[in-house]
Amino acid sequence: MKRIILILLASIGLVSICGCDGSANQVKNGTLRQYPDVTVGAAFDSSFDNAKWETLADKGRKIVRFTGRITQATHDAAAKRAIFDESLIVQNYKSGEFNKRIAPYEEKLTRLEEANAKEISAVRAALYKVKDKYEKLDSEEQPAVNNYIYEKTPENKKIVDEIKCRKELLEKENTALQGKLDLYDQKRQQLIAEKDTAIQKILKDLFEDFKRDSYWPAGQDVEFSFIVYPDGKRFEIDSFSNESWAKLKLSLESVLNVIFAKQ
Repeated sequence: MKRIILILLASIGLVSICGCDGSANQVKNGTLRQYPDVTVGAAFDSSFDNAKWETLADKGRKIVRFTGRITQATHDAAAKRAIFDESLIVQNYKSGEFNKRIAPYEEKLTRLEEANAKEISAVRAALYKVKDKYEKLDSEEQPAVNNYIYEKTPENKKIVDEIKCRKELLEKENTALQGKLDLYDQKRQQLIAEKDTAIQKILKDLFEDFKRDSYWPAGQDVEFSFIVYPDGKRFEIDSFSNESWAKLKLSLESVLNVIFAKQ
């Protein structure tokens, strides 16, 4: 399996325990400053199966390399601690499955919109016409009222009454047309709400799937390299690698937090 080495940006010093033979034992029996109560060996050997420690020489430097495979218990501990933007994780790792699961909700919304497109368009056009007619009557009403006030003849009263009657009819027509739009919008908003609720559940479910399948997956290889200083008293982590850590760009600190927190 191709390993992607993540270079340590800030070295983490360790203090060795005296009386141990070999560079590998020095690292295993050493402790991190951040985790002084647990040795590196105890933490790593309990976190990874097939644990192997070996000492290498590299341009005069002593390198201790650790290799192993993530245990189920370590995977479970990491998954419990996982804090990510669910939507970002799904977008990057589960977009195909997300689109598949949300498709039925989008199809229901599309069917509603397509089935009512012509009617809704006609209703909106009718509303505009009603509005224009009403505004025209508004412009005619005040002069007619003024004429009636100035000259209270039956003819002038009839004109005023006719304008009011026509306006009332237009108001009723407007209410009926708006009711159709409101009913359609109510159905549409209900489908949108169902879709939004589904999105939240799908995101949560897929995030759980991601944690189960792709985050610190059990059985996946890991590798750490430690540089042992010439004085034999100090050493530090030089690099670490794992496929899932590399994809998520996990920091060394976050990786060690999982390894040591479960002890």
